[in-house]
Amino acid sequence: TNDEIVSGNDENANIYRIFQNNPLHQTEILSPANSSIKSIFLYDSSGRKIREMKGREGENSYQLSTDNLSKGIYIIKILSTEGTIVSKKVLISNN
Repeated sequence: TNDEIVSGNDENANIYRIFQNNPLHQTEILSPANSSIKSIFLYDSSGRKIREMKGREGENSYQLSTDNLSKGIYIIKILSTEGTIVSKKVLISNN
């Protein structure tokens, strides 16, 4: 399978909405109605995988806990069931 990498600047990245909610210590991820998420990964700035969440059929809203993470820039990587990969940076401060 050819995986397509979509950067945060690409118009296709806007299909997936990613919000860091620092007061609730979580990242909120919304997928489009026409796409299903297979897996969501959270990486630190050195590329180490911190969290992993499996997608659920029919679900388009996910909350990924950022509790106990140090302040910094992290990478959210979304793998769709169609094989598309979307990566986006998020700033986590948990204030």
